[in-house]
Amino acid sequence: MSPSNRQFRPGSLLLCLTFAVWIPGAGFAQNPAIYEGIQKNEFMKHWLVLGPIPIVSQSVESPDEDSQKKAFGTDWLAPVGGETRIAPDLSAAITISGKTYHWQAVKSSGEAVSLEGLYSKSNYAVSYAVCDIIMPEAATQLLAIGSDDASQT
Repeated sequence: MSPSNRQFRPGSLLLCLTFAVWIPGAGFAQNPAIYEGIQKNEFMKHWLVLGPIPIVSQSVESPDEDSQKKAFGTDWLAPVGGETRIAPDLSAAITISGKTYHWQAVKSSGEAVSLEGLYSKSNYAVSYAVCDIIMPEAATQLLAIGSDDASQT
């Protein structure tokens, strides 16, 4: 489905996943969500998560479709260098739209991280999930992502 035809469901929790794939020696901020390569047929259960970031002011109960599409294209991490330059730090505070957020280390006990369980059912919000994948050399790998709302990598 093309991005212009994408349907947004009421109550969606958007998830933006950021992966830092690097070769040793590149240096990243302290991150407990680090993988040594991608393991075939295994779920990635360790993540750093930030959110939920409301896509509109709290006074708006149900944002229209245009507001949801705009939110999906917004780089919410722009105040701290942007999505493409993210270096999560568990001890740092990030201010987005006047509210302070902190990265949380999350370990899933099952196959998926439940943002709904983590954030007590936040609707119309964006969350980020980040991990580092260390590759000893360049490689072509398959990485599958799933969501019951919307996701972007």
